[in-house]
Amino acid sequence: MSLEFHYKEVAAGGRSVHLEGTIDLDALFRGRREVRSADDLEVVLTARPAMNRVRVEGDGKARVVLVCSRCLTDYEDTLTVPVLEQFSQHPEEQEADEDVHLVKEDRIDMRPYVEEAALLEIPFIPLCRDDCLGLCPECGANRNEQTCGCVRDTKDPRWLGLEDFFK
Repeated sequence: MSLEFHYKEVAAGGRSVHLEGTIDLDALFRGRREVRSADDLEVVLTARPAMNRVRVEGDGKARVVLVCSRCLTDYEDTLTVPVLEQFSQHPEEQEADEDVHLVKEDRIDMRPYVEEAALLEIPFIPLCRDDCLGLCPECGANRNEQTCGCVRDTKDPRWLGLEDFFK
């Protein structure tokens, strides 16, 4: 199936239209260092009439391999992309609600809207787990896998002059 629909068919027809499709996330995320790989995004949407508007909602799911920001290991996650967009051919609808897209054409392709939503769902700072210990700043060992013998009791040389003051 396709991620395109005809605005007039939904708005005037008064019936919902089911949309399904896939989006190549590898191509979309190319050049992003935090994404190692991604499966195709399987998208399921429904376009339905809603008072001078057409409301499109649904979601997409895909498996992604991300790089943890703390320990730099790859981890697998499921990317869930919620989609909620509203379209209208009436300019006053857009003036009343800035989340409404004003459409001039009858055919609407949801692909760019879903791609934008997918880009926004990638975590800004991906973490393999919430309590990730990261890498040791001294030796570079992954502290989730091993404990290193590095001494981390280094004193900042800028404060050494004040050390005698507090004795």
